[in-house]
Amino acid sequence: MSEFAIVAPPPLSPFKDVVVSPANIAVEQRQKKARKLTGRERRQVRNQLRKIQKQLKRSNLGAIRAVYGEMHPRMAELHNTFADLKSQLLDHPHDEKLLADLAQLRQQLDPMRMRWEAVKAQGRKLEPLLTQRRKLTQLLSDHQLAVERDKAEAKIRRDMQKEAVIYYQIIIDRWTALGFCHRYSKDGKERVHRVGFSQVAITMDAVYFKIDTSFKTAFGGWKTNIPDGVKVREQLLHESTLDELSVACTRQVTGVFSPDGAWVVVHRLESADGLMNYVRYDDVIERYPGQYHPKMPICVGVGTNRLIQWINLSDFPHWLIGGFTNSGKSNMVNVAIATLISKQSPRDLRLVLIDLKGGLEFDYYADIPHLHGKIISTVEDVANILSDMESLMKERFARFRGIAKTLSEYTARRPHDYMPRVLVVFDEVASFSSHGELTKRIMASLRELVRQGRAVGIHIILCTQRPDTQALDGSVKANLAVRISGRMPTSGDSVTILGNSAAKDLAAIPGRMVMALGPDPVQIQSPHITSDDVAFALKIACQYPTPPPLEIPEGGRVIHQEWTVERVIELSIRHLGGRITWKDVYQAVDDLSQSQARKLVERVWNMNEVEFEGKKYRVQKGRSNLRTLVQVEQNVT
Repeated sequence: MSEFAIVAPPPLSPFKDVVVSPANIAVEQRQKKARKLTGRERRQVRNQLRKIQKQLKRSNLGAIRAVYGEMHPRMAELHNTFADLKSQLLDHPHDEKLLADLAQLRQQLDPMRMRWEAVKAQGRKLEPLLTQRRKLTQLLSDHQLAVERDKAEAKIRRDMQKEAVIYYQIIIDRWTALGFCHRYSKDGKERVHRVGFSQVAITMDAVYFKIDTSFKTAFGGWKTNIPDGVKVREQLLHESTLDELSVACTRQVTGVFSPDGAWVVVHRLESADGLMNYVRYDDVIERYPGQYHPKMPICVGVGTNRLIQWINLSDFPHWLIGGFTNSGKSNMVNVAIATLISKQSPRDLRLVLIDLKGGLEFDYYADIPHLHGKIISTVEDVANILSDMESLMKERFARFRGIAKTLSEYTARRPHDYMPRVLVVFDEVASFSSHGELTKRIMASLRELVRQGRAVGIHIILCTQRPDTQALDGSVKANLAVRISGRMPTSGDSVTILGNSAAKDLAAIPGRMVMALGPDPVQIQSPHITSDDVAFALKIACQYPTPPPLEIPEGGRVIHQEWTVERVIELSIRHLGGRITWKDVYQAVDDLSQSQARKLVERVWNMNEVEFEGKKYRVQKGRSNLRTLVQVEQNVT
């Protein structure tokens, strides 16, 4: 057998999917919480149980139970007969036979009732002893479960330690074979100074080996322990070397540099990227971070080392989720909605759901109390509802002025003037891109909402299946802090969503996604939510009382129009005192960019005369490039 003919064991699977019965689920939950008793505690529990057993024996518990078991069905039968006779007597009040039967039955019932009450009274006296016996028996049962649990965990640890030893030997031998060692002669014999490890850390998902770089001498000094000529970054943890180690270990091997040294990481999961291949929604929702509940956390997926990634909606208010068919986009949206409606009350959160594919994507949620209005399914309704949200945003800003800068601050200072957060979920945002004036209105509203909505608790989640650079302009995408994408066919599609090409290289695994929340993209495995999971979330959501509707300011709907030369002239004459500079125009309106304002104003400058409401004006140049529209005096004949 050659030096490297060691086969790495398969990764352990302590979290593999197992079909269990509902009864076993309860046992598993008990086992997780079970506590082992000390020897002294077990003796005390057993002694108390023996004393209770003696007391129950002296109290004739067996005889009482026997009488109870005998009398219970007989009493039930007599009561049913008595009730039946009384019912018949109502229809035939003078029937002598019924009266005689009722009197006879009452004579049987009265003594039995007295005996029945005496038996129940004896049982009630023994109830404290029976309760204490149940508790003590439960303690001993939990102790046994804890012992079995610890044995199973100890076996897993032993197996993992054996596995780590194999990886340890494979890595050291492979480095030596690649020449990353120091060979020298001593006492006429050839010796080899190999690279070693000073520390090993084992988790369920990976084994970490810390490279032995130095050691402390007996006299308090320090000496390097790296073989002469060997370089850690350029050789031991070089990309090509890690590839060699991955092949040798049949596992993904990576290198990590940290302040306390350099580490070799052997990933124990089956996938090459160190992620789980499947995550269930109910598994992650069990670990809901209650301490962040006011911030409205949403699980976007599970990363390396099985770390669940929760993102707080209040901290990251606007999202973009992209992905082609079957990439996991719709699943991610349903995870977000189901989490929010099952964990947040309508008092705290309202939803605006937009689906331009007929409303089928959100049909599940049509009856939840969190929903504002109806599910939006037409482009005109999209323009109107986003205008309403703008109006609500401006009204909230007016209420916040001088009191607070965020919704959380306002709620803390004005607890009686409570405002819910509003989340607008827009599925297939590219569907409105070719509807003329309505498209411009929608885009203008989106620009304002993503720019200012965070402060007053208005949030946006935009979803798209077709990454089109024309679907969303740069000013909207720049304010979408969270970007998540499934696998994309081209680098260009990935760049459109994430700003980088990370989504093109994703593994073809259902639910595998990449998240951009900072400079470096992170791969995650999104939790799979089933129709049963959604149904359970809906059941919880519908238990909340229906809240009063959102108060949209009456007559305050914001209607964005296309800016033209004529509108700029009107703005100058009516509101700017005739001033016609691009800075004045840009600062006076919200839905016009600097470049658009400059182009429109320059067009006015190039006109000899302009006309407004039957009067003529000309552009008069002043100091510092100031220009003004001045009315032209007309000769009266």
